[in-house]
Parts: sequence; C-alpha cells; structure tokens
Amino acid sequence: MSKPDWKQKFRYGFDTFISRHPWSTLFVLLAIFIALLVLMTIMRNLVHLIEPIDEEGYGGFWPMVYHVFLQLADPGGMASDIERSAWSKFVAVLSGISGLIIFGSLTAFITSALMGRLDRHRQGRSRVVESGHTLILGLNNRTIELIDELKIANIEMPDERLKKGDSRVVVVLSPEGKVRLEDQIRSRTDRAGNVPWWQYIRRQRTRIVERIGDSALTGDLERMSLSSARSVVVLAHTDHTADDDDMQASDAMVIRSCLAVEQLKQAKNKEDKRPIVVAELLQERSRKVLESRERTVYTFNGNDLLAKLIVQASRSEGLAKVWTELLSFKHAEMYIYTLKQGEKDWGEGKTFGDLAYGFTEKPAELKKPVATPVPIGIYRKKESDKESDTILINPKSTEKMKKGDQAIVVAMDDSTIEYSHGHGDTMSKKFEMCRGNTINNLRPRKKETILVIGWNSLGETIVKELKNYVERGSNVVVMTSSDNKDQAAEIRKLDIAVPEIEVEYVGDKDPNKPEDLQSMELHRYGHIILLSQKQRFRGSMGTDASANDAGTILTLLQLRQVLDKSSVQPSSKLIVEIQNSDNEELLRNGGRDNDFIVSNKLISKMLAQISEDPGMRNVYREILKEESSELYIKPMSCYPTGADNPKELQFGDLMMLAQRRLEVCIGVKLKVKSDDITLIPEKTKLFKLADLDGLIVFADNEQ
Repeated sequence: MSKPDWKQKFRYGFDTFISRHPWSTLFVLLAIFIALLVLMTIMRNLVHLIEPIDEEGYGGFWPMVYHVFLQLADPGGMASDIERSAWSKFVAVLSGISGLIIFGSLTAFITSALMGRLDRHRQGRSRVVESGHTLILGLNNRTIELIDELKIANIEMPDERLKKGDSRVVVVLSPEGKVRLEDQIRSRTDRAGNVPWWQYIRRQRTRIVERIGDSALTGDLERMSLSSARSVVVLAHTDHTADDDDMQASDAMVIRSCLAVEQLKQAKNKEDKRPIVVAELLQERSRKVLESRERTVYTFNGNDLLAKLIVQASRSEGLAKVWTELLSFKHAEMYIYTLKQGEKDWGEGKTFGDLAYGFTEKPAELKKPVATPVPIGIYRKKESDKESDTILINPKSTEKMKKGDQAIVVAMDDSTIEYSHGHGDTMSKKFEMCRGNTINNLRPRKKETILVIGWNSLGETIVKELKNYVERGSNVVVMTSSDNKDQAAEIRKLDIAVPEIEVEYVGDKDPNKPEDLQSMELHRYGHIILLSQKQRFRGSMGTDASANDAGTILTLLQLRQVLDKSSVQPSSKLIVEIQNSDNEELLRNGGRDNDFIVSNKLISKMLAQISEDPGMRNVYREILKEESSELYIKPMSCYPTGADNPKELQFGDLMMLAQRRLEVCIGVKLKVKSDDITLIPEKTKLFKLADLDGLIVFADNEQ
C-alpha cells in the first residue's frame, strides 16, 4: 500500500479536528473569516498602490482593515466605494460576496447548534431536580391509567405530607423518545371531554415530567433523583397475552432495573427505606427470585390478581362496580390506619368487634359523600426480619387488639379518619335491634357450566380459582380460535390438575363464526368469560393491545348477536377482558346490565395504591387468597330480621346482622334502583331492603 500524500494527510487531520468537538466547525469558520479579512486587506492595499487615492476615508493601514471588516460583515458597505475606481469596486464586491457566504455559514452553524441543544433538552436528557416524587420506569398500556390514578391521589394529598417533602410530581423514564412519550400522555390523560371541567383543573395540580433513558443504568436513574423519590414503580415490558418466552424476557428486564435501583438506593440512603420500590412481574417464579434477593422490593403479579378479580366479579352481580370503587382514589377505598400520636393502644381489652362503631370521619374540604369508616381487618407488623407481616381480614369479633396493631379500614380518605375509644361503645348501643346469636343459614352450592372463550396466562388461574366457588363436578368448556398445540395441551392438563372441575377443550370451532357459537347452545352456560387473546394480524392496527382488543370486540359482537337471536331467553353473565381501557365505553354500548368489562385499569389502580402505601400489596394478596375472607354481595334472604315484609333498617343494624353471620358489612346494593351501590354510608342512614337487595360483605365463603 502506497504512503499517503499530503492531501490525504491534510484531509485526515481535518476530519479528526472536525469530529473532535462540536464547536470545531465554529473555529474553522472563524479561521476562514480571518484569512478572508487578511486577503481582502492585502488586495485593497495593492489596488491603492497602483491607483493612489487622495480622498479622505482610510487614513492608514488599520482604518483600511476596519473598512474591509465592515464590507465583509455588511454587504451594504460596498456603497463606500461607489465613487472609486473599478478595481476598488471589484475588491468591494468580492468582500461583500465573501462576507455573505462566511456569515451565512456562521449563522447557520450557530442556529443549528442552538436548535440541537434545545432539541437535546426537549428529548429529556437533563437532570430531574425534584424530591418526594413518584418515579415510573417503563411505558406500557397501563402507564396512562397509572398516571391518572396518581393525579386523583395527589388532589387529596394532605398538607402534612407536602410539608414532609412529598410532591405532586410524576416522573416517567422510558427508552422511547420524550416527544412521543409526551404525545401519548397528553392525548390520553385527563381529556377535558371525559371529566367535568372542575375536576380537569384540579388534576392539573400534578405535574408530569418525561425523560428518556435506560431504567437499568444507574447513571440514568441518578438523573431522575431516585434517592429523593417517594416511590418507584417498575412496569413490565409486555402483557399476559404474550408467550412464556416474552414474559420471561420482560421479567428479566424488570429484575435488572430493580437491582440497579437497589444498588443506587443503598449507595445514597443506607438507612432510609425510601423510595418504596414496586415491581410488576408476570411470572410467579420471577417474583420468588426477586423477593429472595431483594426483600425491600414489593413485587406485584397483576395477572393473578386480575384473574381472581374476574372470578370473584362473575359470582355476584354488581361486585365489579364495588371493586372498581374500592380500587379508585375517587371513592371509598381501603387504608391501613395507624393510631395518631398520643394514642398508645386501642384501649384495654378492646377486640376487633369493638372497633366496628369506633371510627368517625372528621370534616374535610373533600367533595365526597358523607360516610363513616368501617374496619375490615387487622394489619399486624412482624416482630423480626425473619417473620412476615400478618394480615387478618374479617377476623373473629373476639380477636384482641395488640399494641402496635393497625386497622384495615374502608374510608373516603385516610386524612379524615379518626378513632375514639368511647365513641364505639356509645354508637353500638344504638343498634340493638339486630343483635342476637350467630346465624348459620348457609346456601348450598350448585353444579355450574362455564364457557371460556379465548385463552391467555389468566386462564389457568381462573380455572383453579373457580374450584373454590362451584360444586364438585362442575364443567368448564374452553373454546379458542387458535390452533396452538401447546395451548391445547395446557388446557387438557388442567382436567387432571383440577379434579374438582371437568375441563373440556373445544378446538374444532371458531368463536368468530356465528354458526359455531350457535352450535355451543350458549343458553346452557351460567357464565361466559371472554379472554383477550394475542392476535396474529398487525399492519396498521397500532399497538399489540389495540390489535388484541379488536379481536375481542369482534368476538363479543358475534356473541351478543347469537344471544339476542336465541329462542331461549339467556341468563348468562358475560365477563369480557380488554387491555385498553379506552375501549370500555365502546363495549358497554349495546351491552346488557349484567355484562362485566374488566380492563388493565384495575391493575393500574392497584399499582397506584401500592405505590402510595406498600402495605396494601399484602392486603390485596390476603383478600384474594382462597383460604381468606373475600368480598361478596349476599342477598337479604341470608339475613333474617324477624319481619316478613321489607323493613327500614339503619346501616349500623345491617353491620350487626353481618356480624351475626361472622361477616363484615361495608355497603348496600339496591336491586330496585338499577343495582345502586352504596359503600360505607353513615351508620344512621335508613335503608328499606327487600330479598332481592343485598349486603356487600367480607366473608369466608359465598354461601
């Protein structure tokens, strides 16, 4: 190979210099300008030597240099040579044209550099200077709902928390571009057409900050002021409709981000427990791995919780609305209540039953219905690191309260809850009408036939959960449009894994064909569960969630059409799972009163509550356990009042009736008023109830 000549050496040196620093171009342009200034000055001096000028105007060398500079900087300076010789005019024109080129290039460079710097800041690479904020790592189809729920929570944030350093700021870190992230958040959160204008204005108190970066890099996490954050939520990178490999890859990335968070957290705050870290994991084995490694990370398996909610909501008409309200910051919700400063214990000899009437709600500026808090359980903190917290939902009324115990309370807002030792004794005496012995009128279970259309990772949990509610020998029929052999084998294995239920797989019929749906005789099924399934078409469908929902909507329309045309009046309850909550209203139009639409919004609501109080994760887990008390709506026929006709009872009396069945009552459902749900009303509020009406209770079983 031949040696490089001087041109190649010069070009290499020039390229190296230009690429070394962004401002190298400016230095080159300045050097060219100085060279032009010197060259034009020399040419003008040569012209003046050939044709001496007697007029005043230059007065020496340096004035001539200044004159050339003016012509380079401003082409209008050529007018000063209009009365001079042709050669002077030539040099002036040459100076003006050279100046236009060099200053135009300089202006373009400065503009480009400035716009580049502004664009870099707009991309979200600068440091976040906040404290007490909520940090969301990742972007999926639950992020928008999570932000909406945090906005509602921040509206009611008490001044005490603001004084302690908490803030109404939500920071989102995502590898996607900040502009795209901003567009998604601005277009889908708090659209003024979806909420009243006064709520829209109040929700703007929460500021959203978007940043681009990798959630597994400590440098990017440090830019988010992680050590001063109130909580960190690590979101999954896919959803439950994905296959096992994709879910495993998502969990691996979430665990990687959690390790980076904990590493930075330990380096900055060795003793402080903040920020709270909540991680969304899709597989149980991943959750166990992370919890064994990082005990300070609160793992969250939204799939299992969503599946159990689907089963519970399918058992009682109206229970879906109850769960939606309990999980939202807008309505009554569950809180872990700690005694205020100065109150050392719950009172000598106090039991859980004594707490029922001891809570009051102090006046607040919140525009919520008047209500009184109702205790539903006990949160008992662990005594050592080797133990775990104990959650008692609907404990025995004789369970004694210990020092340090916390009460799990359903209330409108945690800042308004108050407990009075003597108030409970005074109030309980007002509700003697329904006091009595334990009621043991349990309802018998029946064999049921349930149809599941579609399949994803929720399916297995739903089938296993159903065995706790139906009579042995009940039948679950699974119908899918997929020809996935592994999926078919998985469904058939459930027939062996769950001997209490007969699981039947129908793989030779397509739920998107009306004739196949008609052949299934839909009126035979008490419940029809329509699960979201991964669709194979993409193209212009947008996100995976949009494509999956499009397939679900198509199947649902076919299903409703077949049910409407059926010669036998169907009584089947439809439970439909969608991924994008924007499609909820679309599906409700034309639906039936007992249809239940479940979306990812429920998971987002849970995530928001856990990020505000991590102890709520343990509460939700306990409530959704098969061996624990769960939420039911039970008919008034289960609660004999001693009267044949409907009778007006105070809510406090209804609580007493529930206690006699070893249950905790938190609300009332009125059948005659379009399934009107009332949670934690005032204890003195009167209700005229018939057998078709029901009580919303926490109980050990649905009987």
